[in-house]
Amino acid sequence: MYQLPLLSNQYKRPGMILFLLSLGLGIIAFIKNWEPSFLQYDFSNKNSEGSLSEVFGGSFLFTSQGNFTDEILILGIIIGGCLWGFSKEKEEDEFLNHIRLSSLIWAFLINYLLIMLCTIFIYDFWYLNVMLFNLITPLVIFLIRYNYLLIKIRNVE
Repeated sequence: MYQLPLLSNQYKRPGMILFLLSLGLGIIAFIKNWEPSFLQYDFSNKNSEGSLSEVFGGSFLFTSQGNFTDEILILGIIIGGCLWGFSKEKEEDEFLNHIRLSSLIWAFLINYLLIMLCTIFIYDFWYLNVMLFNLITPLVIFLIRYNYLLIKIRNVE
């Protein structure tokens, strides 16, 4: 019996909490344009000697201003989702491996179908938002389908 290389079961609950918390805050941040002030950054200091902007010729990433909210939330969603989705169940068997792999295949097929539809129907700046959501949609679809099938199986038993 081939076992998938999965994380320990102890990471499942913290991953679920991190994923759901980051996803909820990400939805709020997107809808309300919420950016906490303590996450502000400013790398536009061009006058000081030896500054990052001087090292990189004043034209690279280090000459910008912004907020780290999006980056932190996306990392929280990805890390939490991977911990939740790729941690062992308490009783792991071949059938659960099959469900996990089929859910992963479904997630990628649905994701690419969504990308094709969005490419056809969405243009300009809104398409950039589609690509941003595309970072997390395979993971979200995988988690929804995998957990739905787990609940369905447990209700049958």
